Amino acid sequence: YIAKPASGYSGNEIYKYVKGDAGSLNTPFITLPSGETFYSTGLGYDKKNNQIVTWSITGYGETDSNFLRFYDASTGDLNKSIEYKHIFFPGNIVFYN
Repeated sequence: YIAKPASGYSGNEIYKYVKGDAGSLNTPFITLPSGETFYSTGLGYDKKNNQIVTWSITGYGETDSNFLRFYDASTGDLNKSIEYKHIFFPGNIVFYN
């Protein structure tokens, strides 16, 4: 899984490389909702639950929000979304197995 761009706080697409199929990188596997961009690490892979977990923001003001989203890593379907009102500055997504 590759987030675009690879670092920083921008972009809203995740690509999934299928071994042997370079064309699999032509279309986003997951696109964040309109108005959101990745923040910090942006995404992580939870192997235990086969989920892609994303951290995104809508901006940097008091009225903006952070979102933690859980996507099925096989299908790209959104399983769960948690909104944090206002703005927080997370460093990393950590998984405990």
